[in-house]
Amino acid sequence: MTKLHLRASVIIFTDWCLGEQGALVTTDNTADLQSVDEGSIPLCSTNRLEIPDKINLIMSYNIMAYLIMLITFISYMSFVWIKYGEQPSISQSYYALPDNQKFLHNTFCWCYAISLIIATGTLLMFFAGIGIIIVGITSQYKETINKRIKNIIHLIGAYIGLILSQLSILFDFKMWQINILFLTSSVILLLLHKKYMTNHLWWGEILAFLSISYVLGIKLFS
Repeated sequence: MTKLHLRASVIIFTDWCLGEQGALVTTDNTADLQSVDEGSIPLCSTNRLEIPDKINLIMSYNIMAYLIMLITFISYMSFVWIKYGEQPSISQSYYALPDNQKFLHNTFCWCYAISLIIATGTLLMFFAGIGIIIVGITSQYKETINKRIKNIIHLIGAYIGLILSQLSILFDFKMWQINILFLTSSVILLLLHKKYMTNHLWWGEILAFLSISYVLGIKLFS
């Protein structure tokens, strides 16, 4: 083994095996390398997470956040749908809830958004989550006090969440087929709205949430 190969081997080995008391051994002098006794070479610490373990730990956080996201969405939508029926939009469901249950809409928006941000870890989805958080903050967008301002902020948050999540699907996840499917379905709902439907936004928003859930599920479990 040449000196260059030996030096590289020591660097690689010590870099992976550094413990709390280890130090990186580098030298160009073969004699110095030969003088390093066996006891001075740091052993891999059993208390230290190896790289595969760290990856699994990160993935477990992502999967947990994804499952919370799904549970939050399915629970809230099922509750509203079964108890109060289809709504003109998910935002409108806030006003279908009695006063002692209105907090559920805020909780839904915030839990879903935070879980989305943690599960995806992309910049576009981060800001999409921020948009959904804004929707939750401005749930009372029909109130007479600052009604116009709240309504504008509410719509901005909704559009940010919708547009940026679809852009993330396109650029981060490279699944343009989902974008096409979502856009096609949205156009069909809009056309049906003119004659047959009054709640096309409700279904459009559900499609948007489902597209995010599908893409993220493919990423995490494939």
